[in-house]
Amino acid sequence: MDQQNLFTNYSRKRSLSEADSEIYPLTITTKLLTKPTTNLPQTLKQRRLVNKTQTLTNSETQQEITKLESKFDEISEKHNQLANRVQILISEKVQMKNELIQLRKLVQRNEIKQRNQLTKEKKKTKNLLKFLILNGHILPSSQKGKKLFQNLIKNSQRQTIHRNDKKHQK
Repeated sequence: MDQQNLFTNYSRKRSLSEADSEIYPLTITTKLLTKPTTNLPQTLKQRRLVNKTQTLTNSETQQEITKLESKFDEISEKHNQLANRVQILISEKVQMKNELIQLRKLVQRNEIKQRNQLTKEKKKTKNLLKFLILNGHILPSSQKGKKLFQNLIKNSQRQTIHRNDKKHQK
């Protein structure tokens, strides 16, 4: 018998709460952790009035939801744009780094070519000068020129001996 009464009491409470939820579809309530103060309404009617003022209708909640969804969409779109921009910047950085490496290699190659060209020109000039001095077309007049002339003769003799040694070794 007691169980029957408990069940009916539960079903009545449940039906009342269901009826409340139909009347007030979405209630925003706050529970106080402390004892209620005297200025809060104490009767059931007064509580329902407070709940009714805090209640949002379905259309209002739907509007709030759509606002929040649109804000979320805007934020996610901005996030995606920023992420895309970051990816673009990273790829540009990598590309610039690769270009910088290529430019450095190109500069090194050009420097090597210039050095080689300069040494070739020096050799040509030296060989031409040597040829002119050895054949008597130019005679050194200064002390420095005479020393250069003697060094050229010594070097040319060494080079010819060295070349002849290489030929005999083969």
